[in-house]
Amino acid sequence: MEGNKRELHTELAVGALNFIDKIDAEINYSKEVNILNIVVSCPYFKTNFIPVVNKTVLDYSQIDSFVIFMCVEVSAEISIFDNSEIIKTGETILIPAIANTVIIISENCKLLEVTV
Repeated sequence: MEGNKRELHTELAVGALNFIDKIDAEINYSKEVNILNIVVSCPYFKTNFIPVVNKTVLDYSQIDSFVIFMCVEVSAEISIFDNSEIIKTGETILIPAIANTVIIISENCKLLEVTV
């Protein structure tokens, strides 16, 4: 490759956008504390909302896949085995598939949990 440049069609792209139509993409879901609240579930993945107050213990012994946590508000301490990490707003943490139990401690954080 010689790094050949190509023409960008930004004006055409902007012209193809529809700024008038509004899509109502709001999803209503439960926000019960310290449990998994289903936000989206499909054959490919599942996303849950978890508001954590004090401590919650999640059992992943029946799941044969990794788990992703995304912190959307405040921070939390996430522990597996004898290791723990702090996750802050905007950060993501990957829990390996071999973890059977995850302990989450926080004063009042909000997490998204994604499983495949």
